[in-house]
Amino acid sequence: VQSFVFFFLCIGITSAIVSISGVLTVRHHQSNWLFFASIFSVMLTFSLGNALFQYRLPDNLSDDADIAFAEVKSVSDNESSMSIIAYVYSAVDSVGNAVDIDPQNVVLYIQGNDYSIYEGKVISFAPLLKPVSNMGNPAEFDYCRYLGCRKVYRQQFLMRDQYKIVRYNSSVSASLADIRRVITRRIYSLPFSPESKDFLNQIILGQGTGVDDDIRQSFANVGLAHILALSGLHIGIITLILSLLLAPLDYLRLRKLRLCLTIVVLLFYAALTGMSASVSRAVIMSTVTFIAFLVYRRNTPVSALFLAAVLVLAISPFDLFDVGFQLSFMAVLFILIANSLARKYFAKQSKISYWFTNLVLMSAASMIGTGILSAFYFNVIPIVFLLSNAVIVPLMPIVVSVG
Repeated sequence: VQSFVFFFLCIGITSAIVSISGVLTVRHHQSNWLFFASIFSVMLTFSLGNALFQYRLPDNLSDDADIAFAEVKSVSDNESSMSIIAYVYSAVDSVGNAVDIDPQNVVLYIQGNDYSIYEGKVISFAPLLKPVSNMGNPAEFDYCRYLGCRKVYRQQFLMRDQYKIVRYNSSVSASLADIRRVITRRIYSLPFSPESKDFLNQIILGQGTGVDDDIRQSFANVGLAHILALSGLHIGIITLILSLLLAPLDYLRLRKLRLCLTIVVLLFYAALTGMSASVSRAVIMSTVTFIAFLVYRRNTPVSALFLAAVLVLAISPFDLFDVGFQLSFMAVLFILIANSLARKYFAKQSKISYWFTNLVLMSAASMIGTGILSAFYFNVIPIVFLLSNAVIVPLMPIVVSVG
């Protein structure tokens, strides 16, 4: 029952968004077929996401499975331990015979930091998997929901002597992880403080697990949590840097080549950083805009936003229930609404006044769009976000480019 209530609530909210967006998108009585096709696809994808949310939990490993083999998909570490998302794909009994299992993703918590474990490594361990559970603290983050969106339903704690590294499986994702490690080592070789290195690693690669929790909370309290999370802001900065670096191609009448190179770099960056919902959304919107320029077609940002939602949910319907997906798309939608209002009512101002007014409006719209979600998920609504964003956001291109 709760699932159906949630489903129809999503449909109602989406219908309201569609109504608002339709006013902004359809102008001068000219319909945009991509916009309306995207709306239909979003509705269909919502239904698919809800159906997949009811997908049965994979069966736990049988008692006959004495040794399980799992490939590491992602690694997060802190000062005293590390957590691993791994894909358990096979198991054997005590005499080495294969045991039929239900392959599944699991989270493994390992005592201490074992830097010999990284993406692509295959480890073996004695499976004693338990269902994922929250700590039970009041108003805590729903970690079970977070892992469930990534199809992770079981966990296990391992001591250093309870697992073995078997081999390394080479793959595209493992190769991208190798590149991330090289970049991370380069960042940590810079002559900066450890906190600054963690910050740079976070805003460039989204790999800042070393960023202190107090620092993260401080950013969230002043409305700057989006600085630490890879999002459209970072994609926009990278696009700006690429535009400056490739500007000479315009003078050589190679504008299409510049756009194609920009698209390739953005797609590579999205893959390198793990294709999160917010990064995927921003890259898809940018790609759609550049393709529209290449084929001399008119493009509307709202249509690009809904097309991004369609593609993200078509590839990973579970992202519908992901906090990052919800925050990212709601923030961008309200930013587009604010930008449209700014062009309509403040376009006659001076360039500096219009730029500042637009920045304040977009910051306010972003927080309005995400305020309810932030309060629901994180129990906080920042009250100084206008000032903090107006000061910090313009400095981000310098930080990212220098980093």
